[in-house]
Amino acid sequence: MGTPEKQRPSPTRSSNGSMQRATSSLPASRGYRLRRMIVACIMCMVAVVGCAAPMRMFEPEQNPDALSDTAFLHYLPTAPVASVDEGFRAILLLADENLTCSTFEQRRIELIRRGAIGASWDVKPDQVLDKGFLAHMLVALCDMPRSLGGRLFSPIGSCARRYALKTCHREGLMPYGLSYEAVTGGELLGAVSRAETYVESRSAPQP
Repeated sequence: MGTPEKQRPSPTRSSNGSMQRATSSLPASRGYRLRRMIVACIMCMVAVVGCAAPMRMFEPEQNPDALSDTAFLHYLPTAPVASVDEGFRAILLLADENLTCSTFEQRRIELIRRGAIGASWDVKPDQVLDKGFLAHMLVALCDMPRSLGGRLFSPIGSCARRYALKTCHREGLMPYGLSYEAVTGGELLGAVSRAETYVESRSAPQP
């Protein structure tokens, strides 16, 4: 009797009628890892759909919009939690101190124009400013170098904010943390001050 022939894997038929052989594993190639990263970020997006940021409960003694820019910057360290509107104002002071945007809507439109926030983002002035949101605006306005993941997912809210926070931590602008953690007024002022130093150092002539 001859040696029995080694059994080959039986072909399977796909839904479109083509014949395919079953495979036991996929190669851990760069393209495969990239696809997994895309799927993970899409799942992350789905998980946070409909989850709005909480509203700030802290009520300042005086409306910050009534303060001059200098008085506003002195007010920030007294705020236990910064609002989105306060974040917008502080960030735009970093971008252009001569810019006149006196309302939340004007600031929102200007930040959309500068690519700091997404046009479809549903944000309210009294929402709590979180670290990921702040980091996303800083990365855009300071034109920081971004990782591959940051470039791929810059239009995506939750994923973009996580990558932006990592970038700000790497560049020394913000301490690392969770992207959904609230930002205090003092932390907002400190981050904007460090961002100003960062921009000045990049624009200064190199010896």
